[in-house]
Amino acid sequence: MASDSQSKYIADLAVIKTKEFKEVKELLIANAIVGVDAEVVKSAQTIAEVTHALTDLQASKFIDVLNATKEPTRATSYSKKRIEKVTAILESIKKEIDGWDFPAADVSADYGKLARSLKPKVMSAIALLNNPEIAPDTRQLNQEIFLRQVATAIYEKTYEMNAFDMEIPHTKGAGIDDRYYGMAKVASNSVSTGAA
Repeated sequence: MASDSQSKYIADLAVIKTKEFKEVKELLIANAIVGVDAEVVKSAQTIAEVTHALTDLQASKFIDVLNATKEPTRATSYSKKRIEKVTAILESIKKEIDGWDFPAADVSADYGKLARSLKPKVMSAIALLNNPEIAPDTRQLNQEIFLRQVATAIYEKTYEMNAFDMEIPHTKGAGIDDRYYGMAKVASNSVSTGAA
């Protein structure tokens, strides 16, 4: 089985050197690296499943193939249009969050339910950014920005609503944590690694 460091390196190279996960599998099969395990590779859904099926030697050969593979060209005008669409979705999400208010009959709000209501818009923005024609670093950076903006807007609104409820005038909390970095990396890399 491929080592952890080989698996991580293959995943990183796959993101840089391929546009889609199916290309990773095609490279393995076309270069006769997997032989009898070709069916396992064909049915793999993630890069982890692929690297799990590789021996140390096969992983080394695949790393050589990926290193020799030319990085695909990607059109910047295409990514610019998608980023503009995501920006419009972000503005729509912020407007929706700003409109959150306490239910008329009750002074408590289910913030989890309100946040979950944003999921369709968030997922459509991520899908727009998760296009193989957008360079991996551009995908990840824009997803980080998008997710941070959404999380900050949710945090600030719920903090403001709680401050209002407790009659604390004009306050802001310490802010949100940085989990959006990891989420953006996983989402961005999923195009080439098959990660969910």
